[in-house]
Amino acid sequence: MSIADDMRRCGYNGWAMEVERLEAERDALAAHVEEVRDAYCRKIPGLSGNEERSARLVVVGRALNQSPETSLARHPDDAAVDRFAVAMKAKLAAGRAKGRDGWDDLDLCPAEFLATLLVGHIGKGNPGNLEDIAALAMMLHQRGDDPAVVAKALARLKAEWQAEALERCAKGVAACKPGATPRGISIAIKMEAEELRRQAEENSDE
Repeated sequence: MSIADDMRRCGYNGWAMEVERLEAERDALAAHVEEVRDAYCRKIPGLSGNEERSARLVVVGRALNQSPETSLARHPDDAAVDRFAVAMKAKLAAGRAKGRDGWDDLDLCPAEFLATLLVGHIGKGNPGNLEDIAALAMMLHQRGDDPAVVAKALARLKAEWQAEALERCAKGVAACKPGATPRGISIAIKMEAEELRRQAEENSDE
């Protein structure tokens, strides 16, 4: 059993694809080395001495210019995107194994649903969350959805946060003693605001 087959058996489909890509590059380079070696060792008919050697080197140079492209020749941006795609594919495969699919069905899966999931993941910090965010962005992109749907989902989430904050302030005001002065109410609201900031700091440290 090959390494790629063993990875697939363990559920690492994305890694298996990367291994197969690297193996294909290795085989292509090995075959090209043999072509260059043959070109260098093959005599040019009708020529001899330095003339034959010069002609043979021209053939070798042409062969070298036709070297197959490998990951080593790629721009770092392209290589990074390819590596990240492998991680995304593995995460998507894990999701499919749990029955999560249908994102490409516009009737079954509205753009608003995907956008809400995307903005909801921004506040998470679990391992693999970056792949989740990228996968949701990929889904919206590949469906041709308007990017504005994400901005609208974020605006809705922000409004919910603000509403929750105001409700907490209202509870703080309601907890004030009867006859509380405006200054006392202001202090109660500020205390609630400080509590929200403290919670935000705790979440950022997790």
